[in-house]
Order: sequence, then C-alpha cells, then structure tokens
Amino acid sequence: MPPGWTVLVLLAGLIFAWSYYDSRIKVPLADISIDTWVCSEDITPGEPWNAYLRAGCTPGEVDVDVSVFHLAQGRPPVSHSGSRIIMDRIPIKSIELSYQVDTAVPRQTVLQGDYNSGGPMVVGELNNDRAAQRFTGPFRPDGGTRFILLFGPEGAPAD
Repeated sequence: MPPGWTVLVLLAGLIFAWSYYDSRIKVPLADISIDTWVCSEDITPGEPWNAYLRAGCTPGEVDVDVSVFHLAQGRPPVSHSGSRIIMDRIPIKSIELSYQVDTAVPRQTVLQGDYNSGGPMVVGELNNDRAAQRFTGPFRPDGGTRFILLFGPEGAPAD
C-alpha cells in the first residue's frame, strides 16, 4: 500500500475512535429517578426549600406522562409507581436534554428541582402550553441522578 493510503486509513481510524469516545465514553449513561411532589398552594421558582414545604408541597402521585428528550428523541420512563418515575440510560452529562411533562388536568405551574447538591433545591420552571397541560423545558442533570418535579395546584395559570 502506498504511504498516502496508509495515512488516509490511519486518519479514518482516528476519526472513528474520537467519535466513539465523544459519543459513548465522555457522555456516561445512567438511570435517573424523578420524584413528583404536589403543592396545595401557588409556588414560584427561586424560593428556599422551606417555602415549598410551607406551600403544602409533599411527595405525591400525579396523573402525568414524563419524557426526557435527547437530541429530539423522546425517552419514556421504564417504571412509574406512586410518586417515583425511573428512566434508564439517560446521558447525564449531556447539555442537549429537555423535559416534556403532560398532565391529565391543567396545572398552574410545574417546577423542576434536584437532590444532587446536598439537599432538595428548585432549579427552574417549565413552560406551559395554552391549555396548561403540557410543560416543557431544558433539563440539565450535570451528572446527577435524583430529581424532583413540583406540581402546583390544579387549574389554569393566571395571566
């Protein structure tokens, strides 16, 4: 084989090895758990955790379908029992993840949080559709595996 072809084959092999590392090893996959909490009073993001407890937020079962999207491909949960949703093989270091939460009844708000930084903490609010039954937003696990969705009271949000 001439030297030019050898370099070309080596270059193709290096590109393949780099792309495999970048997509499989650098971005680890892990199972994640999402706990659902139901709040009896209005909730807003940015409050200390005690404010959510005072708003009547407790772990509770919600009639909801949750999907995590990675690169526009949805991943449904593998189990959903009570207030815990388990999803498998989620790329926990990826920045290309998003939530889609479909509720059976309109909700005033849905907040997302995590348990990974020492204790429960709300990190943002999901955007709702006009019917207040589909909520979407970015999901940034940053290597964590335990998360929370807080559901506000039933009813359409105030404009």
